[in-house]
Amino acid sequence: MVSDGLLREFSQLLLKHSVCLEDIMAMVYSKDELDPLTGKYKKYFDLTTVNRDTAKYPEGFTYKVRYKIDLSGNKIPQGKATYTTKTAAIDEAVRLGFDNRLEVLKVYELNKDKPKGGSIFYKMLTDYYLDGSKYLQDDTVNNKREVVHKSRIEARSFIKNDLIPYLREKKIDSIDGITTPIFSGFKLYLQEKAIKDKTINNRLNYLIRILEYHSRNGLLVKLPYTKGTALLRLNGKQEKEDAEILPVEKLKGIFPVQRLLDLTIQHTIMNYHPDMNCNHEGFPKPTQKDQEMLFSGYILPFTLCVLGLNTGMRNSEIGRIKREDFIGVPEKETFLLKVWNKKTEYFNKTNESNYRKIPLHPYTIEAVKTYIRKREELFGALGDADFLFGNSVKDKDTGEADGFLHSYVFDKAVLLILCLIKYQE
Repeated sequence: MVSDGLLREFSQLLLKHSVCLEDIMAMVYSKDELDPLTGKYKKYFDLTTVNRDTAKYPEGFTYKVRYKIDLSGNKIPQGKATYTTKTAAIDEAVRLGFDNRLEVLKVYELNKDKPKGGSIFYKMLTDYYLDGSKYLQDDTVNNKREVVHKSRIEARSFIKNDLIPYLREKKIDSIDGITTPIFSGFKLYLQEKAIKDKTINNRLNYLIRILEYHSRNGLLVKLPYTKGTALLRLNGKQEKEDAEILPVEKLKGIFPVQRLLDLTIQHTIMNYHPDMNCNHEGFPKPTQKDQEMLFSGYILPFTLCVLGLNTGMRNSEIGRIKREDFIGVPEKETFLLKVWNKKTEYFNKTNESNYRKIPLHPYTIEAVKTYIRKREELFGALGDADFLFGNSVKDKDTGEADGFLHSYVFDKAVLLILCLIKYQE
């Protein structure tokens, strides 16, 4: 039988925690459960001892209650829900364990999902953009845009090299510590590192995603920004400077007319008499090995220079170019290059409006034609769906074929630009 005193105590707890009657009924315990000798209390909690001052506690210890299951019957991690008694009597400790169980478990429920601080907080930041992380899975469930493999690598680098050093400097060790002043100060911190504003906004989006995750799941009371204040404001001039497309006059200024630097001279040297082993200027025909070295060391990076400066394309976009992406417009005597705006759109291709058409001037087209002709002479014919510049690799996110150019190829292009600028004088 349950005593009147126990029912009164449960009634008080009901009022205190605003719980329903079903919750209270589940907490009623029997006389057998109160008897330590039966061991039935061990279904709900364990008893451990805590050393005490013998002057105040003659036995030298008291019992500590460590609860094992929550109100839903799920296992509680060891030590996450405890109650320390002030008694060394085991029967009294068992009673206190039952009497305080509901109150302790309600507090545990309220606090178990709150974001942790210290090393756990920094581990969350480090783990957020790991492949297949629970955070990204939650983002997917909530229809957030997919973060592709390359962006996940970039996000982890940003968190390691920028975000965490800044938060440690400001002694921030919990998600709640990222207040409006801290968030705003982080923008200034990135600007002081001479990072372009457009790049800062791209990186801030990685942090905004983390903050929104915690807000969405009730783990962050208030976001440290309001609509329209999260990112740096860019004016039209800044955006144009960040992705400048050079006109043909400026392009020719970088590539001056010199031997092997002008397209007409390239054509002359590469075209040979069909019955002679020399070109029109009498130069001997290079060996296959020499031609391949010329192709990889000069023709490829030269073409990348022209394309990059004429179009403002990203390296990854250049790596995905196929022959079929060049669209001829005969009545205007020009060519357009079709470029998908984002990697995910490139693979899905569900909306044709998601690609942009970049006009190419004749200088660029001639450079590409020279590249294609020489590549086919050396390595065989190219199909319309073949990548012109990139090597075919399997994309880590979709498993589909993607065009990839190693960074050292673009390094060659950059060095070539520097050489040409030096010769311009």
